[in-house]
Amino acid sequence: GGGAGASRALLPLLLALQPTVDPQQQQLALALLAALPGLRAAYLQARGDAALDPKPTRQWVVEVAFLVRVVGLPQLQRCGAASEAAVQRAPPPGLGRQFWSRGLQHSSLLVRATTVNALVAVLASLGGDGGGRVPTAEEQQSLRWALPDMQTLLTARSKLQAASASRLLSLMHGRLLHALALYHTLMPAVFAEGRLQARALVPGLPSAAPLVQQ
Repeated sequence: GGGAGASRALLPLLLALQPTVDPQQQQLALALLAALPGLRAAYLQARGDAALDPKPTRQWVVEVAFLVRVVGLPQLQRCGAASEAAVQRAPPPGLGRQFWSRGLQHSSLLVRATTVNALVAVLASLGGDGGGRVPTAEEQQSLRWALPDMQTLLTARSKLQAASASRLLSLMHGRLLHALALYHTLMPAVFAEGRLQARALVPGLPSAAPLVQQ
C-alpha cells in the first residue's frame, strides 16, 4: 500500500546516514528502524557485509555493535505472522556463519571478545533469553545455518581453557557458556545433536553439590 511505498522511499535516507561515525545519526537511524520494522531486512541487506571481515579496529567494533543494536530492536508483532517474525529475527547478512567462524577463531583477543558478546546479544534478541516462543523445527533449521555450529563454539572454548588465566579470558569463557545455554533454549534439537552435558562444560561441576549442578 501507500504506507509501504512511503517506507521504502526512506531507505535511501537511512543508507545515507553514518551511524557508526556520528552518535546523533545512529540514534536517528535506530529511531527510524524502530518505527518502520518493515525496512530492517532491506537496510541490513544493504549494509550487512560491512562487518563480514573481522579485524581489531575501532571501526569494526563499532560496526558490529550497531548491527547488534538493530537486531535487538523490538519486533513487529502481528497475529498469524509467526514465520514472517522469524525471518525478521534472523541475523543480518554481515553476521552470518562466515562472520562467526572468522571472529571466534581470530588471533586477536579483541575480535574474539567482540564476537562472543555479539553472539550472546543476537541469541538473546532471537528469543534465547526466554522472552519469546521457542522456534519451530523449520525455524531452528534456518537459524542453525545462520549461526556458528556447535563445534566452532566448543573449539573456541577449548582455546580459552588452554590459554593463560586472566580476568578477560574468564569473562569470555562465561559468555561462551551463556551462548551455549541460549542455544539450548533456541535450538534444543541442535544442542541435543551435540550430546553435550553441563558436567563436561563447567570445570568442577561434577564435584559440586547437587543443587549447584542443577
